[in-house]
Amino acid sequence: MTEILDMLVRGSAEYSKEKLVKPLELIGDLDLIHSLPSPRVLNTHLPYKWFPKKHIETGGKIVRCTRNPKDMYVSMFHHCSTGLEFGQKTKGMTWTHFFNNVVIGKGNNEMLNER
Repeated sequence: MTEILDMLVRGSAEYSKEKLVKPLELIGDLDLIHSLPSPRVLNTHLPYKWFPKKHIETGGKIVRCTRNPKDMYVSMFHHCSTGLEFGQKTKGMTWTHFFNNVVIGKGNNEMLNER
């Protein structure tokens, strides 16, 4: 979805790999966002109520996309099991472990907070 929004903003259907942005939750230095040229497409899983009010007050746009929860969890499992985005503690995680600890929440989610 981020790619489609980026194409709409640029007015071009050409794929642009260098324009892809990590989700805000995975960017270590948020000041980097301010250095990106405007208009910019940002990706986040944060709820709307946590967005900066100034963004809306100054005419900023928000596009909310909701995914099928099953699809979302499969995607998150993939990102966890590689260990690249959530840290080495999650590398090689099994679907059963992920499902029981993250989806159902029988364990703690500290492993996802370590980046």
